[in-house]
Amino acid sequence: MISTFFAVQDARRHWRHYRRFVLALWVAIVSGGAATAQTGQDGPRVVASIAPIHSLVSNVMQGVATPRLLVKGVHSPHTYAMRPSDNRALYVADLLVWVGPDAETFLTKFE
Repeated sequence: MISTFFAVQDARRHWRHYRRFVLALWVAIVSGGAATAQTGQDGPRVVASIAPIHSLVSNVMQGVATPRLLVKGVHSPHTYAMRPSDNRALYVADLLVWVGPDAETFLTKFE
């Protein structure tokens, strides 16, 4: 019984380390692709407003460039406040893909 307990604890610890490794790898891949897309070396600079739009645009642009996502994580597009880096990305972008002024009021000045 005790050996089973320690085996479960070891498995949980290994799984935790594995998840951290996968997350770090994913962040490295995504940030490298985003940096390439922002420099404009590989294709058009495209900015997507929210995650569902970003997913669709990423699939369409696969192999061309990587779009930049504005509203990341748990932020709401209804109350999102743009950072200076977001403003720079929008001003140098070749294309902005967004839902519209009703959903993303922070983008209305870029219409």
